[in-house]
Amino acid sequence: MKNADIKRIIAISPNRLGDTIFCTPLFRLLKENFPNAKVDVIALTSLAAEVMQYNPYINKVLLKPNEEEIIAIANDYDLALNIHVTPQGERYFKLLNRDAINFSRTNQQHVAESFLQFAAKTFDFDLVNFDASYSLYPQQEHMQNIEKMLKRGGVNFTDDVLIGFHLGCHGLAKKRTRFWKRHSHPKAWPFKSFVKLAKKLQKHNPHIKIVLTGSKSEEKLGQLFGKKINNTINLIGQTSVLDLAALMSYLKLFLTNDTGVMHIACATNIKLIALFGHTDPIVTGPYPKKDYRVVLFNKNMKKIKVDNVFQNIISML
Repeated sequence: MKNADIKRIIAISPNRLGDTIFCTPLFRLLKENFPNAKVDVIALTSLAAEVMQYNPYINKVLLKPNEEEIIAIANDYDLALNIHVTPQGERYFKLLNRDAINFSRTNQQHVAESFLQFAAKTFDFDLVNFDASYSLYPQQEHMQNIEKMLKRGGVNFTDDVLIGFHLGCHGLAKKRTRFWKRHSHPKAWPFKSFVKLAKKLQKHNPHIKIVLTGSKSEEKLGQLFGKKINNTINLIGQTSVLDLAALMSYLKLFLTNDTGVMHIACATNIKLIALFGHTDPIVTGPYPKKDYRVVLFNKNMKKIKVDNVFQNIISML
């Protein structure tokens, strides 16, 4: 089948935030190479649907469609793509009554790069001049939401230097442990290190204010941080995916563990420091590589020194 003959494509996205963001360059690649095609995407979670909202390379996002909805569109597509193979995705393709091209990836390259390379090999696409950057599309409403939140937090947009901190990670957000272990996880830099760093930054420059991001399940973490650091702006549990993308334009720098919000930051031009230890940054780190995206790695994240993070932030600012 020639590229010009492909008019409708159906794809199933991953279910997690970061994995779905990894797919966003792929949708642009498909549209550039199948210019006459409409690309519809089945989102397995509401979070995945948020990532793809307003994406001009996607015709329609179907959020967890039911059996009747899938059967009704079963004959509409020329091409079916299973980007992130899951049992739920396979059930959808059985309802569509068609075989899908199952994407595969390797552990030697970034997941986003694996998606692109697989598509290029499968369809003979040329990646030489392709822009592999992530794509998110916050609207004016998201910019206004963030501006209201920051104003409510007492931000002076003329003088204040806003630095984002993401204290947790996906594993920590899900964690249900004893009280004294609640704020620790192998993928998260120690809470006390974030606190020590914030105090050091504010001593260096009193105009620095810390803006916290995170999921609703991490609210207590933010409350505890706010008790220790003056003028903290706590947005934990208050933002959508596109709100967070909008927030990055107000920040001077974003400091984060290996988490989905790190990938949201990579869809913007914000200066970024990513703290890694439990996972491989080659596979799931900041992408594409840029000079203003720094990875600090130690298998034992407790050994990432506060002074090292501080010096990197000051040099980047």
